[in-house]
Amino acid sequence: MKIENKILKFGKVEWQKIQDLQPDDAKPIFNYEHLKKSLINNGFANPLFVWEDEKKALWSVDGKTRREVLRDLQN
Repeated sequence: MKIENKILKFGKVEWQKIQDLQPDDAKPIFNYEHLKKSLINNGFANPLFVWEDEKKALWSVDGKTRREVLRDLQN
């Protein structure tokens, strides 16, 4: 069986334009304050994973909570 690589590119994106695939209540946020402190002190350890559809819209595959923390910090 051959597994095909589906990663097409790496690059910077405007995180504010990423849309959620998951509904807001998909999973509880249990580490919000810890994550917030970590992002302030250390920045990102892992990238946000997004999917770009045929219309060039960006969809969150992973990183929903990190984006919520960033929105909070930006405000």
